[in-house]
Amino acid sequence: PGVNAPPPKAKIMAAYYEKLTNLFWVSENYLFHAFAWYKYYSLCKEYNRSMSAETRSMQASAVLLAALCIPTSHADIVKNSKTGSKRAVNMSGSDRLAIQSTAEDDIAKEKMARMATLLGFHTREPSREAILSEIWARNIMDDVPQYLRELYIILEETTDPLDMVEKA
Repeated sequence: PGVNAPPPKAKIMAAYYEKLTNLFWVSENYLFHAFAWYKYYSLCKEYNRSMSAETRSMQASAVLLAALCIPTSHADIVKNSKTGSKRAVNMSGSDRLAIQSTAEDDIAKEKMARMATLLGFHTREPSREAILSEIWARNIMDDVPQYLRELYIILEETTDPLDMVEKA
């Protein structure tokens, strides 16, 4: 109990996160699936000096595609919508349901934050936006093939469906 154990070796941690990618995919937890891919890629890139460019590109692609698989939540859509109009609050049944839903969302967020901490994902609010910003901040996109970068731009930066079809 009082003895400081050495941290696990990078090879063991990489194997752990590789297993987590499969576990989270099967359980349909796409958010943590993407974070597990991110951690696996980061560990492999940092500690596997002999990793080929092809392997690095494949893993970076998996990180990006896993992040793109994360469904956007209703809260994200509302938060990002440009109409910011708010209606007057009266305590009808639907408003009570909305308040209950908000409380459940807060509980779910807290559970997600605890899970992220337990798994070694260094964020208090794991989200699709957090992993995508991490991908850009850590220059993972540099290892992603051009066609996937173009796919990212079509999916994330194009808002008009007709433009998406034209570019695709």
